[in-house]
Amino acid sequence: MLDAPLVTRSAKMLFDVELEPGEKALRALAEGEIRTLRGRKNRVSIGEPQAQELVTLLKAKEGKIPPDIKAMLGQYEFWQVRLSCTFRPDDACEFVWARFGVRLLLESQALEPGGSPVAYDMFPREIKQEAQYRGGISFKPVLKFSFIEVGAEVSGSHDTIRYQPEMIAGGLLEPAPYWDLRKVNTAIKGSKEFFLLVKKPKGTQVLARFEIGARVQDRLLGQVPLGKFGKDPLLEATYPLC
Repeated sequence: MLDAPLVTRSAKMLFDVELEPGEKALRALAEGEIRTLRGRKNRVSIGEPQAQELVTLLKAKEGKIPPDIKAMLGQYEFWQVRLSCTFRPDDACEFVWARFGVRLLLESQALEPGGSPVAYDMFPREIKQEAQYRGGISFKPVLKFSFIEVGAEVSGSHDTIRYQPEMIAGGLLEPAPYWDLRKVNTAIKGSKEFFLLVKKPKGTQVLARFEIGARVQDRLLGQVPLGKFGKDPLLEATYPLC
């Protein structure tokens, strides 16, 4: 049984960037090919993160708090965070690989007694086949996301999420979690949702710095790595998270 629902999704966009080829990719191309590639518009946008603290909910359900979590509540807070990333390829391209990452930073530069914020849990961890899920937060036997696969009869329901392969998470229990997406049968496009349980020192403010990289299949030029290779103010900036 789920002890808490997922935080609701936001319809607001945080920022939008155009991904560009790096110098290494450009050096391998002729001048005309470079002009063609620079004319492509492959964009990625990040949705406004939604966060919900779990301490109040945990205390309200004290009988359900796992002992290891109960022991940490004097020093740490736990927040669930809902993230989204939307891929908009150029008409002549398709995304075949992408990485979406978020670096968790404390607003205060002073070293906190509890250390850095970390991704205590993540979803999805691994998606190998297309499926849709419904989920929430479970407190027992451990604090974690709890998602179940649901059938076609609930397709399109507002509380279900469809995932396509392949997606693999990294950075669990670290301050820089990420997800790698790879095309299997269907190109990477449209909106993707990701979930974090953030463990942070009590009373601190966590900021996020987003990291994006990708590779596209260009119908004329083959596979090309993309990213933001200079200092982009949108990706250098930090954003309030939880």
